[in-house]
Amino acid sequence: MQFIKELKIKLLKKYKSGELIRKYYSGELKLEYKRKKPSEKEFLKEYVTYDYSNPYAVFKEINYKSIGTQKVFVGVQFESFDNLLEFIGKKREFLRFERLLYKDKDLFEFLKQNPKILLENMDIWDKVLEVKEFFVNNPRPNIYIRELPVIGIDSKFIEKNKKVLDKILSQVCEYDESVKSISKEWGFERKYFLKHPKNRIRIKNKEWDDIEINVEDLKKFKEKRLFIIENLYTYLAFPVLDDYLVVFGRGFNASVLKGLDYEVVYWGDIDKAGFAILSMVRNFAKTKSFLMDIDTFKKFSFLSVEDNEKDYSNLNLTESELKCYNFIKSDNKRLEQERIPFEYALEKLKDVL
Repeated sequence: MQFIKELKIKLLKKYKSGELIRKYYSGELKLEYKRKKPSEKEFLKEYVTYDYSNPYAVFKEINYKSIGTQKVFVGVQFESFDNLLEFIGKKREFLRFERLLYKDKDLFEFLKQNPKILLENMDIWDKVLEVKEFFVNNPRPNIYIRELPVIGIDSKFIEKNKKVLDKILSQVCEYDESVKSISKEWGFERKYFLKHPKNRIRIKNKEWDDIEINVEDLKKFKEKRLFIIENLYTYLAFPVLDDYLVVFGRGFNASVLKGLDYEVVYWGDIDKAGFAILSMVRNFAKTKSFLMDIDTFKKFSFLSVEDNEKDYSNLNLTESELKCYNFIKSDNKRLEQERIPFEYALEKLKDVL
């Protein structure tokens, strides 16, 4: 019967989402599912498909005008949640779910309200609980995930399962509430007081030729101005400057400089992303742009290419920068900085400095 087939699909979907289990524990589970009363024509078309032996099917005698009283399929009713689970083929899986559910009293109530978390992670649940126990007993561990002293738990397990671990640890462990998302760089490590690799950046000045350092070590240099360059080979060829650290920005990775007190000159591509990065940098440092204006673009527009990247809004740009941004956006063009003749850039550099 089509209604039963469709109901099974619907209930299976609700089971996988955790909705059925949550309603079962809250006492709100629906065990009866009625269908719209079929017309005489519908009954005559479908009655030959009725399975009168189906223990969950409900039949009712209905009197039709032309064909008299008939035994009509009117819905499905289950005596218990076990029956419903049997109907969708999930009885054995739910028994396993309950065994795991009762393993940890700290998470019992939370998982009854959020059963999907356990449903989707039953194969790794014992390991999840071991990690949870470590963090409960060792708040602010200040170690690398490779150092977790839990047998059978390696750094790859943590890396692969950060999302579910975060959902569990946030219920029972101390964490840094200022970390709003673990998806950002080292978010999980920062949230649960673990060590993590430090942000690094490539720089050069008159003393050092292209070195990579921890961002926090920038304060050790006497220069308090940064000249950030987007393209690697442009950065490598770029001359060292008095009073500036020349920085390889690596696109949006320039965000690692946030929180440092510097004046900045930013040279990025004349494209939508380039202006978005410029805006980002200006939001945390006093910044002026270099060769990111409409005159430069028009002068070398014959070297531009298509730009099919997304648009950005609410950018922190000067009037001339915004004019250029809107121009290239309307034309779907981009001019990468490495396409601008290097001699021209060096000549214009004198004006900036």
